[in-house]
Amino acid sequence: MTDCFIIFFKDKDGGVNFYDIKLNSSANREVLIQIMNIEEIDYSISSYKDLIVTDKAPIVSQFVTSASEIFSQLGLKVVYLRKCRVYSEGSEIYDKMTEDIFKLDDYLDYREQLCRQIESNPDNDSDYDKSTQKVDIFSENIEKDFDQQELVYYRNLYRTLGRNPTYTEYFDLLQSNSEHARHWFFNGQYFRKNKEAYQEVKDIDGNNTLMRMIKATLYNIDRYVVRSNSLVAFSDNSSVIKGADIVYFTALGKDNYYFINRNMNPVLTAETHNFPTLISPFHGAHTGVGGRIRDNQATGLGAVVLSSLAGYCVGDIKTELNGKLTEELKRNLYGEYETPLSILIKASDGASDYGNKFGEPIIGGFTRSFTTDNIVDVNGNKVDRIEWVKPIMFSAGVGAISEENLYKKDAKPGMLVIRIGGPAYKIGLGGGYASSLDQDSNNSDNDQSAVQRGDPEMCTKMNNVIRYLIDNKNIIVSIHDQGSGGLGNVVKEIVHPYGADIHLDNVTLGDKTMDGWEIWSAEFQESNVLLIDKLSLNKLEFICKRENISLDVLGSINDSAQIRVIFKEKILMDLPLDQIVKPKLQKQYFLNETSYVYAKTRIKPIEPACFYPYLSRVLQNLDVCSKRFLVNKVDRSVTGLVVQQQCVGKFQTPISNYSLTATSYFNTTGIATAIGDRPILTLLDSHAAATMTIGEMLTNMMGVYVGPLTNIKCSGNWMWALTREGESDKLVKTAMAMTEAMRFLGLAIDGGKDSLSMGTKIDGTEVFSPNNLVLTGYAHVPDFTKRVTPDLKNINSYLVYISLTNKHRIGGSVYQREQGVISGEPPSLNIDELAKMTEVWELVQTMIYHGEVLSLHDVSDGGLITTITEMAIASDIGVEIYIEKNNNELNNYLFNEEIGIVLELKQPHVFSLCDKLRRKKIPYTHIGRTKQIKDITIKNFRDVFFCAHLDNLREFWEITSNKLEYKQMEQVKAKQQEELRYYSNPLRFTLNEYLREECYYKPFCNILRDGPKVAVIRCEGSNGHRELAAAFSMARFSVTDIHINDLIETPELLESFKGIAFPGGFSYSDTFGAAKGWGSLIVYAPELLDAFKRFYNRSDTFSIGICNGCQLMVNFNLLNLNTRKKSKLKLVQNDSKRFESRFTTVKVTKSKSIF
Repeated sequence: MTDCFIIFFKDKDGGVNFYDIKLNSSANREVLIQIMNIEEIDYSISSYKDLIVTDKAPIVSQFVTSASEIFSQLGLKVVYLRKCRVYSEGSEIYDKMTEDIFKLDDYLDYREQLCRQIESNPDNDSDYDKSTQKVDIFSENIEKDFDQQELVYYRNLYRTLGRNPTYTEYFDLLQSNSEHARHWFFNGQYFRKNKEAYQEVKDIDGNNTLMRMIKATLYNIDRYVVRSNSLVAFSDNSSVIKGADIVYFTALGKDNYYFINRNMNPVLTAETHNFPTLISPFHGAHTGVGGRIRDNQATGLGAVVLSSLAGYCVGDIKTELNGKLTEELKRNLYGEYETPLSILIKASDGASDYGNKFGEPIIGGFTRSFTTDNIVDVNGNKVDRIEWVKPIMFSAGVGAISEENLYKKDAKPGMLVIRIGGPAYKIGLGGGYASSLDQDSNNSDNDQSAVQRGDPEMCTKMNNVIRYLIDNKNIIVSIHDQGSGGLGNVVKEIVHPYGADIHLDNVTLGDKTMDGWEIWSAEFQESNVLLIDKLSLNKLEFICKRENISLDVLGSINDSAQIRVIFKEKILMDLPLDQIVKPKLQKQYFLNETSYVYAKTRIKPIEPACFYPYLSRVLQNLDVCSKRFLVNKVDRSVTGLVVQQQCVGKFQTPISNYSLTATSYFNTTGIATAIGDRPILTLLDSHAAATMTIGEMLTNMMGVYVGPLTNIKCSGNWMWALTREGESDKLVKTAMAMTEAMRFLGLAIDGGKDSLSMGTKIDGTEVFSPNNLVLTGYAHVPDFTKRVTPDLKNINSYLVYISLTNKHRIGGSVYQREQGVISGEPPSLNIDELAKMTEVWELVQTMIYHGEVLSLHDVSDGGLITTITEMAIASDIGVEIYIEKNNNELNNYLFNEEIGIVLELKQPHVFSLCDKLRRKKIPYTHIGRTKQIKDITIKNFRDVFFCAHLDNLREFWEITSNKLEYKQMEQVKAKQQEELRYYSNPLRFTLNEYLREECYYKPFCNILRDGPKVAVIRCEGSNGHRELAAAFSMARFSVTDIHINDLIETPELLESFKGIAFPGGFSYSDTFGAAKGWGSLIVYAPELLDAFKRFYNRSDTFSIGICNGCQLMVNFNLLNLNTRKKSKLKLVQNDSKRFESRFTTVKVTKSKSIF
């Protein structure tokens, strides 16, 4: 190799990164410097003699992958590239799994050795690989990895085979045999002690496992036919219910976007990623979102990804937020783990980052914080510590699937086993096994290797491949996402019950030091495995090449019923498939009934004079307070299909009860989702936790018309500390109470997930997380215009409070916890009250359908007073409340969290509703009315009990969010947001006359060729192209999907278009800066640059850039390619140094622009 040079560069704009690059030709140097916007530096200067952080030797990072693709497209040959940064010890946390720290001199020596190794041994062949070494399964040392029932089963298997397992087989069994993968407990048998003997636990129908009990909710039972709209349940990556025919909008490769009538059905996936989020909060949440997206993609024969929900449960954030968490206290409470506050910020950053880059909006969710560290029992003694040291990171996704792609087809011998996606890395080793265990802070470093790393750009490319296939004579026979257990789990499941020979040498590696067992078991991300017929391979190869994504032919299916794994001509695994995919093993569990942690005794009532101070504390509690610190950093509008996200009203206040996504740009059909969870009640009573979770989900869903209750299906996600004494019994009780209530209501569970290792050891002391059942309801919405939001709409309207129980129990409430106590009787729903729920549902849904409800908000965390406060501050409309309670009942009445709703109505509808409620004997109160004066006034027996201005209440409600903003971004920007949030005028705007007209467009079902031709030009990482194309189609343009690779191959394609449009997204992950990689492919490719110059030189053309496309046009001055005139525009980074999702107003002045 000649003319090689090695040199250091740094960012020209003063960034913290510098680069170590080796090229094979000095002629490329100037072009590379321009593309990367870098300049040469003298690395002998003192600032670069500190510690250096860079990628571990074998790792090919996302940055290097994207940069190499850009260089390859432009003919630049880069031999070696490393992105580095100066590391100041203690100032930051580096990624121990993927990065190394060096002194400069050591790094220079290391770099020279690495370069020589790359040239002499590019494949990194090694003689040592333990993949085929034998593991003595009959040894006592193995007993720590399996329980006794598992050992008996697998020892019998290998006794039959007459040998010991290879290390590859042994590690594979650990993964696929974990609680995470097998759900042993939910499929087990339970025995509860009755006097002296154990009796098997069964429900009223004789179902003797939790899985059977839960599935029984889908049966046709009692008064209901509940399965009628269920299409896919408990049999795929996600669940599916019946939808409707819509106008479906898509593109055929280089052909025009077009419309077809297509039946699209709602899809729901819900997952948690708790263990990884404890160990590495950003990456744990990041990959949690990515894995759940792939679950959605792999439903049936491929599904469309639409939107998502996110939830976080963490430990105590107050102590750190108020500056009282000393280093010593932090070490004692959390050991080597990050603090709950840090986990909350970094995990939400990770989830937001993945969704933003992939192009999936997060439009709903929940956030909770809890510890018993400041709580005492009824005698004033501290209770055992219960805290979300191990957090919950919840991610749910909404999608849609067509009728023809609903069901996977059967595998057959001769079919190819294909992997598409990103390269393999030595990451996520043992993730499924580790996530099934309680964690120990003293071993946190060992857990790092089990946490995956995400690549949303790669997932976007894979999504484009799947969208192409499902829209165009789908060649997929079966598809399965690669997640827990890596290739091993997904390949075994997709080829079952046949067999296959799998060749790991065909796997594209990002780390060439990987051994065979690591390739087979590592949970490297952004991969799906497909089955296709051999004749379909050329089509798949074409689309994967167009989208710049790897395609690996792993092998083919045979009829051996054996799974054989081969690497470097050695057999790593050879096992009977049926016995390891579906082991004939059912575990038995003996339940020890124990009392609940907190005694059911009353607490001393608080004097009414203390009402305002406790209200202010309740409004600041994380369960209740504003979530702007979350919603402002997530994309809540990408796709153009979001109907209802978190924010409502003229202040865009994040209090929406439900989320709503359209299924088409040209119809009013949609998918509604709502969440219920009441984790603190699990400390007090299983029946209360189960029924209140159901009730909360339903009152959240009630604001959008979905028809009968039986139309709603649910995902149940169970997070439980099963290793704690008595918790297995409580889990069974909670599940049985839930299924009993759901069957009475006509609701059904059609999917879900369990995470039963919610325990952690801190320096040897066990800390258990609160148990939680998260119920995510989803339903088809026939007309999304028939809905209401919680913000008040009118002055002089009336408020009606409907309480299903007419009780004021405060056990487990936020109000009670703010007093440092949890005790007393919690709210719950009995059979009579569940029956009332059905009647209230029917009444309110009918009123919403007929437009008789102005607004609706549920009563939940914080109680009735919180509900009314949120409705008022969201609208800036005052409220006057009338009650008649004794002084010792006032606080309990206003702060209890019994299931209920508050409706805003006009006068005629008040009388009608109250008459119907009275006839049905449903408790209600005509509780007050709205007013012009901007305060909340509560009158008790006509005397003013409480009065506070909305600005003051809004400040209390926002203050915790504001403090969190200070922690997660620059203070100057947080201060600006604080002022905007509290005191600014509400959002006001005036649309131009033609925009005020109703946008009505009835597309016709053929390819649009009549309008002016516009090309929507996308790049890898673009994610806004479909909504941009839809907007042009609405304006009667003829729109064509063009990938930048199409133009590189055929630049003259531009000549046929009148307009070009560059969509939003994160092209090449914004490697080198915003749209820098994308723009480089245009301006540094002579033929393509000439084609763009010719386009802009024509007098009959136009162009537009949105988001990342705007950055492309500005940063590369595309409008002035021919004149070389310098642009006055310059895009600079946000003050907050992050993505911002907030409304702003702009003035559109007259110009020559057609837009």
